[in-house]
Order: sequence, then C-alpha cells, then structure tokens
Amino acid sequence: MKLGYTVACLASGLVGGLVSLLLADLVVGQARPEVLEELNVKRINVLEEDGRRALVLANSENLPGSLIDGEEQAPRRGVPGIIFYNNLGDEIGGLIYPARERESGYDGGVQLSMDQIKQTGQAIALRHWRSDDYVRSAMEITDYATDKFAGDADNDPDVVAVLERLDAAETDEEEERIWSREYLPLLGEEGYLAHRVFLGSEGAERRQALRIRLLVDQNDEPSIQILDENGDVASAL
Repeated sequence: MKLGYTVACLASGLVGGLVSLLLADLVVGQARPEVLEELNVKRINVLEEDGRRALVLANSENLPGSLIDGEEQAPRRGVPGIIFYNNLGDEIGGLIYPARERESGYDGGVQLSMDQIKQTGQAIALRHWRSDDYVRSAMEITDYATDKFAGDADNDPDVVAVLERLDAAETDEEEERIWSREYLPLLGEEGYLAHRVFLGSEGAERRQALRIRLLVDQNDEPSIQILDENGDVASAL
C-alpha cells in the first residue's frame, strides 16, 4: 500500500515536471521565435491588422494585379517581384524582374518604381530593360495630376488611337518613338501627366546617352555643363 502510494507520488511529480518544462519551453518560444534555415514558398502576404496588404512577395505566377480603391486588376502573369501597399490599401510601388527568351532574342529586365497616391503609374522609376537589341537604362520622373486619374485616359478617343498605333509598331525603335513623341505628350496636353526627367541611355546598335551635368557649387551657384565624348566640358551655362 505504501509502495503503491510512493510510486503514484513519483509518477505525479514526473508528469508535473514535464508539464512545467513544456510550459517553460512555450514561453521561451514566444519570446524567441524559431529561426528557419530555409523556407520555400510561392507567395508571401504581409498583412495589416485589418487584413489589408502591406507587402506581397511572389513568383511569376502569383504576383497580384494593381490595386486601387479595393479594385484589383488582372494578375501579372510571368512577372516575379515585390509589391508595396500604403495605409489606404492601395498599391504604391514595387520591384519587378521578369525575363523571357524569344526567337528574336531576350526580353526583360528589372524595375524599381514608386507611385503617386491614387494614381496608376510610376512617379519615380529606376529601370533597366532589354528587348532584343534595344536596351534602356534610366531613371525617370513623371508628374501626375491630382484632379484626374491617369487610368481614365484609356477612354479618351485620341489616346486610344495612339495606343492602337503603339500596339501595331513593328520595331522597338518605332514603339519608343510613338511612346515618347506622341503618347506621353498627348497625355500632357490632356492634363493627365507630364514626363519630366529622363536620365540614362537607350537604343539598339548604338545607344544614345546624356552628356549633361546639372550642378550647384559650394557658393550655391547653378550651372549646366555639356560634355564631349571624353567626358570633358565642351560648353557651360
């Protein structure tokens, strides 16, 4: 009888000790999250407390479409990257890096963009892109209207006509000419946006590059310098 009582006490003490160890381990686990050596996923959603997105990181088949005012466009198929969302729940920029191989060559690159609030395009974009022999590496700045939504330009008949010609362009050079000399100026005339700054190089066989410096010296004096092919100052204003 005494032996049975003693065994029961020992068993009770052993179970109690194990439970205490488990609880202590749980408390430690909460204070010190587990570190994983490797994690394989196809998409990660970082969410706000109310369930809205703060960031999405996904592969080329799971990156979501643009999101403004709760309306999401078609998913970006073939585009891996990271999409940023602001506290209003709208997409506000991202990093994408798609690429594909075609019969005529390669098409793809990398782009980091920052959007204006409640607009559809990139206010600031840092991009490098190659389409066959055409290569574009640049930083671009675009001003968007605050009283018009640039996405509404797709319903403007004049803009639609230029977009149709853009889609029908047979070469990358023709596409770039229509885009920069017709499409963007038309959007500016209609008050949707204004393409302000292009710093970079672009072209096919021979790429055109800017050789202009905009400077402000130690005396707060501004100047513009035009450089020659060796990088020396050819003229200045």
